[in-house]
Amino acid sequence: KKEEKNKQWYQRRVRALSSQLDKSGCLHLYDESSRSQNRNKTECLNKLYRLLLEHSYTSPEPTEEELAAQRRKEKARKEKWKQENRSKKYYRNRNNPFGL
Repeated sequence: KKEEKNKQWYQRRVRALSSQLDKSGCLHLYDESSRSQNRNKTECLNKLYRLLLEHSYTSPEPTEEELAAQRRKEKARKEKWKQENRSKKYYRNRNNPFGL
């Protein structure tokens, strides 16, 4: 399961970067905002740093407590909906929705 998630994560990242990759999969960064070669190199390193930050973040896996809280919240939401709609015709006659 974890390997599948890693594979999906990798595929999403490659798709996101695909406009900056060549056919062999190499990433090319360039900058021509300045006439100074050193400034352009620095700007390319900054671009690389931003790309790494943007594409290396993964959201943390929810803990068992968080999953249990989500399930409780969903169950309470469904129960509240049932209570609110108990007297409505479409809830009472769900086996015979057309009243036949």
